[in-house]
Amino acid sequence: MGMHYGASKLIFQRAEELRKFPSWEEAMMWMYLSGNKLGVKLPRQHPISFYIADFYWHELKLVIEIDGSIHNKSDVQIHDQLAKQKLRTWE
Repeated sequence: MGMHYGASKLIFQRAEELRKFPSWEEAMMWMYLSGNKLGVKLPRQHPISFYIADFYWHELKLVIEIDGSIHNKSDVQIHDQLAKQKLRTWE
């Protein structure tokens, strides 16, 4: 399975939209992570299956999520837990 784990065209389109309008926190993190500063390519808003990771390092299967206040909502927390469980199955 490739770097995108079967992400649909819709997920790719949504990721592209999110890249255009990052949160302030995501933009600040991107300043530190962009430009191969870590010696690796670390894409942002990367499609993975049904999810979009804020940052993703494929070789280590490392996902970095910058959570905002929307993640305080109970339905979003349930979705986040399901996403974490699914991502762990790919280790």
